Amino acid sequence: MNKILQSLRNHPFRIVIAAILVVGMLFGYQQLTGYQQLTIELKDGPESGPAKIYTGSKQDPKLVEEVVQSSSLKLRKGSYVVVGGDNEGFNVQSQNVMLDENPVTVVVDPPYSDAKLAALLESERPAINAVIKKTIPNIDTTYLLAPGRLYGKGEWYGTVIYPNLTPEQRRLQYVDTYRVVVKKESDAWKVITVPPEIVLSIVTYPAIPRDILISTNNLKMPD
Repeated sequence: MNKILQSLRNHPFRIVIAAILVVGMLFGYQQLTGYQQLTIELKDGPESGPAKIYTGSKQDPKLVEEVVQSSSLKLRKGSYVVVGGDNEGFNVQSQNVMLDENPVTVVVDPPYSDAKLAALLESERPAINAVIKKTIPNIDTTYLLAPGRLYGKGEWYGTVIYPNLTPEQRRLQYVDTYRVVVKKESDAWKVITVPPEIVLSIVTYPAIPRDILISTNNLKMPD
């Protein structure tokens, strides 16, 4: 050890080199341990707008990166928020992300806006109503179909069927309403909830997104 110290005193430039090596090793260690990979998958590409990655508090967010196509980034470990869908025709989607010991993949797949879904429904309604009437008996006789609404990217539809009575009869009588969810698969609509139920359960229908079940359960029959 004494010989090494004496050698460094006799050759000062070696001290500089040693210091550079130490700093380099520390920097390399930090790069290996202080950063993690975040992969962003943009389902709609640039159509839904860029994915924006924020850090900091909700009250004071700081933009870290803006991603316009699917890609992978190296970011410091910590918490982030990935925001997508900030473009016309889409609803904004926010996802919390924690980067720690393992790489993380975030799928940015924002739903269509209510206005876009409403416009799309006009063209889809005849096919949807036809498959419901084909699958569920007594529609237009014992029961009627409520207008319903589309969800997601227009591939989900929820509605209510209710007794074919006058508004006054429905007001005076206790009547049950039933919920129906339909999905578009391979360009064809299919009734998923058979038979219709008063309340649709996530236990019975785990493949239906929870927010769609909740919204469909809250739909009302027309006044």
